[in-house]
Amino acid sequence: MLLPLLLLSFLCAHFANEAANYLLSIKYPNLTISKSKKIRTLIDTPKNAGIFHFLLQVEGSCDFERIKRAYAQQLIELKDKAGTLKFPKLRQKLVTCWGHYAWVNDSSGFNINNHVLLSTHKYRGRPVTESNIQEYVSELAAKYIPSDLPQWQVTVIPNSDPSQPYYILVKLHHLIIAEEEDLHVGEILLLQDTDRKTLLSLQDELAMPTHSNQLSHFIRQPEHISKLLSHLRHLISCRWQQFIYEFESLDTPDGVRAHPDAQNLSQLLSLVLIVFVNVFLGYWRTRSMRRKLHRRSGGYRTDVGVLQTLYLLLLRELGQRNLNWAVARSALGHSLQPGNMVKAWTRFVGRLALNNVILLPYHIYCELLALLDVLLRGQTSYSSTYCACLQLYVPLLIYAQLELVKICYEVFKAPRNIFEVLFVQPTNELNILHKKSYAGRKIVSFSRSIDGALLRERHQHLFGQKIRESDFSLACLAGAVHDYFSTFSDTAAVPALLNTTCRTISKGYFTDRSGGKSDHIGGVVFLQLPLGPPDALKAHQLHEIVDRIRRQQIMIYLASIGQTKYSLLTALFPHVLTKIFINFFSYNFPVTITEIYGAADTKFLSAWGQRVQDVLLFRPPQSKTCLSLNLHRFGDKYRLAIMADTHLAPDHTLLTQSFERYMETVTLELLLLETRSSFSFPIRRRTQREWETVDLSETLPWLVVPGITQLPGITLDSIRFDLTMLQLVLILALSICGRALADEEPVHIVGSSRPATDAHQLKLWLTISARKRFLEVSWKHAPARDGDNVLLTAQDPLSFEQRSTPIGTPLAAFQSHGEEGSGFGAEDEVAYVPINGYTSTPSSRSAAEPSKSPVFWVANGGSTEIVAAIKPSLSAQWFTTGVPFDYALSRNVSTQSSCYGYWASYIDAHGSILSKTCVRAYPRWMTEMRDVVGDLRLRDLFIPGTHDSGSYRPNFDPLLRESVVTKYALTQDDDIRGQLMHGARYLDIRVGYFRSAPEKFFIYHGITRQRPLQEVIEQVKDFVFETNEIVIFGLKEFPVGFGKGLGVHHLLVSYLREQFGDLVVHPSLTWHATMRDIWKRKQNVILAYDKDQMVQEYPQTLFGGVEQRWGNVQSWARLERHLRFINGFDMSRFSSRPVVDMAELTPETWGVILDKHGGLRKMADQVNWRISQLYRDELGNNANIVAADFIRGTTLMDTAIELNRRKVVY
Repeated sequence: MLLPLLLLSFLCAHFANEAANYLLSIKYPNLTISKSKKIRTLIDTPKNAGIFHFLLQVEGSCDFERIKRAYAQQLIELKDKAGTLKFPKLRQKLVTCWGHYAWVNDSSGFNINNHVLLSTHKYRGRPVTESNIQEYVSELAAKYIPSDLPQWQVTVIPNSDPSQPYYILVKLHHLIIAEEEDLHVGEILLLQDTDRKTLLSLQDELAMPTHSNQLSHFIRQPEHISKLLSHLRHLISCRWQQFIYEFESLDTPDGVRAHPDAQNLSQLLSLVLIVFVNVFLGYWRTRSMRRKLHRRSGGYRTDVGVLQTLYLLLLRELGQRNLNWAVARSALGHSLQPGNMVKAWTRFVGRLALNNVILLPYHIYCELLALLDVLLRGQTSYSSTYCACLQLYVPLLIYAQLELVKICYEVFKAPRNIFEVLFVQPTNELNILHKKSYAGRKIVSFSRSIDGALLRERHQHLFGQKIRESDFSLACLAGAVHDYFSTFSDTAAVPALLNTTCRTISKGYFTDRSGGKSDHIGGVVFLQLPLGPPDALKAHQLHEIVDRIRRQQIMIYLASIGQTKYSLLTALFPHVLTKIFINFFSYNFPVTITEIYGAADTKFLSAWGQRVQDVLLFRPPQSKTCLSLNLHRFGDKYRLAIMADTHLAPDHTLLTQSFERYMETVTLELLLLETRSSFSFPIRRRTQREWETVDLSETLPWLVVPGITQLPGITLDSIRFDLTMLQLVLILALSICGRALADEEPVHIVGSSRPATDAHQLKLWLTISARKRFLEVSWKHAPARDGDNVLLTAQDPLSFEQRSTPIGTPLAAFQSHGEEGSGFGAEDEVAYVPINGYTSTPSSRSAAEPSKSPVFWVANGGSTEIVAAIKPSLSAQWFTTGVPFDYALSRNVSTQSSCYGYWASYIDAHGSILSKTCVRAYPRWMTEMRDVVGDLRLRDLFIPGTHDSGSYRPNFDPLLRESVVTKYALTQDDDIRGQLMHGARYLDIRVGYFRSAPEKFFIYHGITRQRPLQEVIEQVKDFVFETNEIVIFGLKEFPVGFGKGLGVHHLLVSYLREQFGDLVVHPSLTWHATMRDIWKRKQNVILAYDKDQMVQEYPQTLFGGVEQRWGNVQSWARLERHLRFINGFDMSRFSSRPVVDMAELTPETWGVILDKHGGLRKMADQVNWRISQLYRDELGNNANIVAADFIRGTTLMDTAIELNRRKVVY
């Protein structure tokens, strides 16, 4: 019943709009009627226009003439290939007629001096400085653009101090962006992004960059359906190109005909098919171009009709292929000759017999080989076999069907969810915003830049567990709104909840000049913002609200994206009805929140060559929405920009002031730990300096699944949307089986249980687990005496001392059950850890039990907090703490960095530090050891490497964003620069070719597309420029798009030569060259290409491929046997060619489909600690390059330093 009603509504709305536009175009022939169906167009009025404001903060001296010249040349006077103005609506006035917007075709009166303006450097008699720039900008924003001018304006605000930045205020009517098809915001702002552009693949969870700390990304787009369609499009495109290549008869560039004219009926029919397809495509392109020209100029007309266009295109295609009636008769007569018919049938029968009878055993043999490859390696090189097709498309079909089922289920739930979100959940509390009348003019205010690194430093043990950083920023925003409402408490009560709408915009919105203009704009969700001073309870409440939104508002989010991109909602309903609904909802939701985010710090460059320090967007509130809060986050910098109706002045500045104060001063006092599957966990209340034990089985029994530490695709603190039916069945099975299927214990005995007697041999390491990114502490040759402790701190500890706590304070007792955070000790021994000890099996001791006052350790006289403590019981152990590592710390690592983030100290009972280590970067370990390794070959060194180095995702949080695809597609947590900064010098690069993408070459992991190759190359270049380190760039497999020929390989080698330039090590050095020989050349990147034919053709560029010794195993026992075998009897050591031990587990295909292994992260955590021990103690002296998944979970870099110092030159 609903679908017919929607269809009827769509037809009525469509034909009514077309009729109105037609009548208006007849009545006003000198106008071009706007056909925009955007929501802002419906609610826009001249007094309350949707004028977007952008504020640019620019470095350097203000050269106004240069700025105006840039706008004239690159925007106003810019022309397309046909010689017409590219953006004519920038010259046209915008008028209203009968409630519709229209463009005045006559633009002869346009003058750029009316639109690019130079303001004075003084405001109210005082020089413009940081102290009064907000008032100045707000006053400029409140002024209307004159109605007799095109509705855009650029105002340059010079600074009175030339050493300080100046400002540019850009005003832009939303219809200019909506109707000027090729005009992007980046072109209006004349901005370029100096960061390396990141192209997203089908595996990205939204059509925008992701960040775990954002407010955004409430759902994931259906990636498997998109991927299946992409594969099908690629397959059809390849088959069509092959068909054209075989039957096309166009002339070659030298004038020689590539193929003769059609000789028989099959060639004739093939050419006819090609002609008709090209005619159809040509007509489609012509029609699109005419529509674009008509939109640019309302007076554009063409006398060529549809049939005449098709006829002209047909004549052109026939002429190019020399097809005429004579050729057709000749081909037909030739095919119908008896002799030729016999020959054709003989060839057909012969081919049929050859393929289906004679070659049948060979085909079966190939199918068996392909099946064996799929079972053992998870992929096959026999791409033409049926087994290869099944291996590629069956998983895609299964996952696509599961996604389709989920989409249908969400559509089924949508009416109820939408009704609850829009009519049941919103609060009915009135506030001061409901009691004001509004003028339509806008004022602005903005905060200063707030350092997010300091924010995380204050909450280093909180973010990423039970609340996110975005929850805290939202809590501070809610506190600022609460303070604003409190100023009017005598007029209207301060509500407990505020109805708001939220959406996100990514950094590319300001800079991208290609693709869809709405690609960087997220969907809308409805958020009930709890008002009040920010604290942990408020942040936790917001966390739960956002999680509920992610579960409940999926269809609202998707529908709003459809409206933004395609105007779906406004096309379905009549405009009058739509306006009524918008006015109703804008009254109930008077505040809109927008998050503008970027993964890196603000690095913009203006078209006239000056660096832009910051860009602020002020989205205009319209209809009955009166307050727009725009939260900017670029990298570690936060900034709030608000736009409000003038009737909210002057108190609107209180919003930005309160937000600044809360963000810079508030520290959440309640430490909320991650909810786990254990029956209790400790919560520390710092104000009381005491520990409490909370029983989850009593308070939150529905969260507890006995025996399950982490379920695939689901976390116990939030039910994620990306569950598949297969995973639900697996969860049920695990729940029934209980502890028998629980995760592997994270405390590992890696050595003898006999304690070491010599404390000087003690060694200590810090690593990071892959699954939960917890810090891991390991040691060797530990004395393990009574009173010894391993303490983890967030700063460098110089000393430790003991202090007593009051008797009767409840403490968490850590028992030895081999659980996470517990360690192995004597069975009757309990180690008290009265600090942030994370454990899954604590037991509580009451106040009456202790016989003496317990003591606890403090570092640096109490100024440095201890975040975890472990009691060693064996001489060698590997211990997983519950302390999460924030990878944002790694992004700040520079070439001067060494220790950062966390330190681990082994102390005795008196507090003496016996050994100390830290989370460490190794940006220059080769050059720092130049005197030691300078005379050695690369084959002689022990070199850490990474497996599938390009399989990473920036700012990815596996606890929040893990999916079935990312479980088996991502192999590293650091980007390429991060891997190199932390010691890796061998990169495993698998390149695929994607013909239809702007960037042709991508990194692939199997068939999953990862990062653009250019992004990887730029990071390598930047690193070697800064460090002078030597990097082996190992290119191997070429899994997608290369085919059997060498054509794409030639393109790739040319691309590599162009990108790396003089950094490429000349192959004339050969693998026999020493490190010193390579450094003398001032060349740093070795292109090791695993294709012998290409190496022979490019002897000036390519080294031979590095041999990868891959075990293709799924268990540690088999991997250990493989590693011992290849290092025990290794004939390659007599060669100078480097070899790589691929020290990682590899899931088989069905293991991935059934999620049998729990993902690559779990597999890496199972073996990384064992790999570290094996190479450190046994295999390291013979090994060359060792590549691992999630290399931050190994000690390979420390092993490399130790072993390479002992190398001897033969």
